[in-house]
Amino acid sequence: MSLPDQDARDRIREDLDATLVVEAAAGTGKTSELVRRIIALVEQRKARLSEIVAVTFTDRAGGEMKLRLRMAIEESRESAGGRGRAVLDQALEDLETARIGTIHSFCADLLREHPVEAGIDPLFEVAAGQDARRLFVEAFEEWFGAVLAQSPEGVRRILRRRFSRRDPSPREILRRAGAAVLERRDFDAPWRLEELERDREIDALVGELGTLGALHAGARAPDDWLAKSIGRVRELVAGIEHRESVAPRDYDGLEAELAAVAQERFWGWKGRPGLREFSDGIARADVLARRDRVKALLDQLNRRAEANLAAALDRDLRSLVPIYDAVKAREGKLDFLDLLIAPAIWCATTARCGSSCSGASRTSWSTSFRTPILCRPRSFCCSRPRARTRPTP
Repeated sequence: MSLPDQDARDRIREDLDATLVVEAAAGTGKTSELVRRIIALVEQRKARLSEIVAVTFTDRAGGEMKLRLRMAIEESRESAGGRGRAVLDQALEDLETARIGTIHSFCADLLREHPVEAGIDPLFEVAAGQDARRLFVEAFEEWFGAVLAQSPEGVRRILRRRFSRRDPSPREILRRAGAAVLERRDFDAPWRLEELERDREIDALVGELGTLGALHAGARAPDDWLAKSIGRVRELVAGIEHRESVAPRDYDGLEAELAAVAQERFWGWKGRPGLREFSDGIARADVLARRDRVKALLDQLNRRAEANLAAALDRDLRSLVPIYDAVKAREGKLDFLDLLIAPAIWCATTARCGSSCSGASRTSWSTSFRTPILCRPRSFCCSRPRARTRPTP
């Protein structure tokens, strides 16, 4: 009895000159079909096993695939004869050195074979786990000390932000953001920096807050929660005016303060609905509408300032990349992303790459992840990392 997807399985085994993408759920036999495809390539002399690359999701999966290939080769040898058996005998010899493993191990092998062409230390070591984190911490500390002296815009603004005790510190936020930038450093296009007339918009908003806060003086019921809400606005403006009586307006500080004020609960206080008038000549509903309008302006400014800050911070954090690269170079280390970037850049920038990579995997680039992808070898080697413009969060 044939399976519902038998036609697709047959094509995987028989259409050996095509590039295929296979998607299927776990346990449906993707790896088994990949093994059969590799055996078919060998049996039909389209490639030796030493010319095939099988990339797996984990090292353990690579070991399991080698075991499956050994069993499949042994099984095919029993029924093969003459030239066919000799081909499979050679496949058994090639199996131990076959390129079956993770993408990182394959790239590391390429780099060790061609370190000069790739421009790396021939004796490089792979930094993983705690070692990679140690290198990052060393690079971050060096970068952080430098930016504190230079005070670029994004760093300066984030360090002024106010956070609760439950939130990470600004330094920790920078550390996490720096780690994120390093993880995607191969996409080096700058974030879209939306124009923001921050100082002018802050001036206008402080004026709106002052007008709203002034309503508290005439409140008929000062103990009403709506009146208390307006009173909090008045206190905010009074604090700003007091600071500015002795020093110029601090826009970085105000940006941080307004971001924190927007999270306060008093913006939702409504008070007693039975009170129709807030003060002489001013209806309660009008005060609520004014407060909601000012809150909307505050939220709008904060959203735009956050987007502008994110792009500025990404720009500032880019200077961490060369420092991190220098720290790794001093110790002769490459991290996992380096293992992917270096071969791709080398292959995309030198005419010699084609022959070198073809020698490593002439006929078939086979991959087995949670979803196997079967394709030709040059699809990886000759694809240069491209810069992409990322949208602002």
